[in-house]
Amino acid sequence: MSDSRHLDRAIRQALRQRYPTEPQGNLARHLSTLAGMVTGIVLGRSCHLPRLAQAAPSLAEGFVAMFARSSNAPNLGAFSALWSLADILFILGSLVFGIATFRAGVLSRWAAGLFTVGIGLAPAYGLLPASLQPLVAPPIGLGLAWLGLALLTERRPPASGQSLAHLRQTGAE
Repeated sequence: MSDSRHLDRAIRQALRQRYPTEPQGNLARHLSTLAGMVTGIVLGRSCHLPRLAQAAPSLAEGFVAMFARSSNAPNLGAFSALWSLADILFILGSLVFGIATFRAGVLSRWAAGLFTVGIGLAPAYGLLPASLQPLVAPPIGLGLAWLGLALLTERRPPASGQSLAHLRQTGAE
């Protein structure tokens, strides 16, 4: 049996031991997905950059320069464009998340506002000198930590099947 299968089985067994009975249905599927993700993280800890550097040195240098945000990075074609698109999508997605969290009012609005303002100002920090650019991280980090703390400390009664009876049935089913 290969090492990856052995590791995957060990992780699955460790997750199953956390439950007194054999997980069934959605729980079993979720545990299987979690085991696969953990296995991928553990097995993915090796970096292929040294092997890539031997085969194509300019490509490896381009990837390192792209991740380091170097201004003299060689053009990697679609990779460079996708890397720039990822930045834009990250900011837009974070803004939508922050605004939706603020409007929902389920978690702390102050935390959501702090996170959203930090993300909204992030592109402007790129215009600052390099010594002041790290100032973008504290509002975003504090907002996310505050949202996480609010999520962890929130105390709500468990939902029962009868409390959902007032919701109207839709034709989507």
